[in-house]
Amino acid sequence: MHRLATLAAGLLLAAPPLVADEIDDLRARLEAAEEKIRVLEQAKAARPDASSLKEAIEDYLERGAAPAAAGDERAGYDDGFVLRSADGRFLLRANGHFQVRFVSNHQEETLGDPERHGFENTRTKLLLTGHVWSPAWTYRIETDFDLDGGALTLRDAHLAYDFGNGWGVQVGQCKCPVLREERVDSAFQLAVERSNVNDVLTSGERFGGGVAVWYAARSWRAIGMFSDGDGTPNTPALAFDTEYAFTMRSEWLLRGAWSQFDDFTSFPGHAPALMVGFNAHTQRGESGTAAAEPEVVLFACDVNAEFDGANAFAEFVYVHLDPGGADGARELIGVVVHGGYFVHDAVELFGRYEWATLDDPTSFSDVISIATLGANWYVEGHRIKVTGDAGYAFEPVPAAGRYSGFRADTPFGAGQVVVRVQVQFRF
Repeated sequence: MHRLATLAAGLLLAAPPLVADEIDDLRARLEAAEEKIRVLEQAKAARPDASSLKEAIEDYLERGAAPAAAGDERAGYDDGFVLRSADGRFLLRANGHFQVRFVSNHQEETLGDPERHGFENTRTKLLLTGHVWSPAWTYRIETDFDLDGGALTLRDAHLAYDFGNGWGVQVGQCKCPVLREERVDSAFQLAVERSNVNDVLTSGERFGGGVAVWYAARSWRAIGMFSDGDGTPNTPALAFDTEYAFTMRSEWLLRGAWSQFDDFTSFPGHAPALMVGFNAHTQRGESGTAAAEPEVVLFACDVNAEFDGANAFAEFVYVHLDPGGADGARELIGVVVHGGYFVHDAVELFGRYEWATLDDPTSFSDVISIATLGANWYVEGHRIKVTGDAGYAFEPVPAAGRYSGFRADTPFGAGQVVVRVQVQFRF
């Protein structure tokens, strides 16, 4: 855009004196070119699946539409159902997705029924996003109908402001940026569900209220958050939850574009990309109460690689946990590794192995060791996707997973098998 302005200025200075009409015509052409560039930049921002500006432009030309400039269509579909004001200052985008699953569980050496199976609506989410007054003020409101009983729950509700030059701030309830696997939305996972290690080494409910500050550059970005802590969703200000909680995540983009890491998949034809991430989190329970005051310190690092139709991910997690009881502090370590490969334009095979030691003297089993194999069929990308996988636990599973389909084992119950088939729909 600056080069266009410089070129226009040079033409004005070098050419013979122009009549007023010619000057106005040149100015109008310059403004039209600048507007086209602005619209294409908006197209890039609104297309998280595009790995480069080139892909966003190609998509824009193919669809014949882009995020609206002033005066464009005020209602329609643009990566969601959209309502916008004529001047572009207000935008409302409505999205949703649901995941329907069949889950079959076979459990060895159980005291109950060894064979369990059934259907569930694991997630049924509604999402509102957009901006108010200007594109710098953005908001996000996400709700979910609980899989057990169908109660409507508030998940995400925050307001953010973009100061420009990479800086921004957000306030409200949001997902604490604790682990990379958790930060990737449930609709963009590789397997049917996140790993058991992810659930055990965090609270299982990652939402909490707080304030976050972020900075993003071409090849580095970071976010820091002060909050009520991991696992404190929908709580009032004076609730007995945590004394303090601080979270930080930094990411380095070594190759590719940030948008390529919105999911764990690399579709055929996408350019290679590589990202490294680092997490730190500390949290202490409320003081001055009769209950224990647990302390948590977490460090994690991860590597994310994408190729032309293949992907790989590895994460290492260390947790120092002091429950505040007589048993003393515990040292937890977890590892998750997974990868996928497209054998067809729309079919992807994947595998995952997860391992953790929980250092729990009160439990008969403090080791997680699970392997998962499966496949994705991308009927319409992530919008309509069918996923099937099978997981095998080499050690007794210490705790049931809310979404994973694994049950808590007895002391001699190694060999649990979980088979899952999921249909996902997004709009």
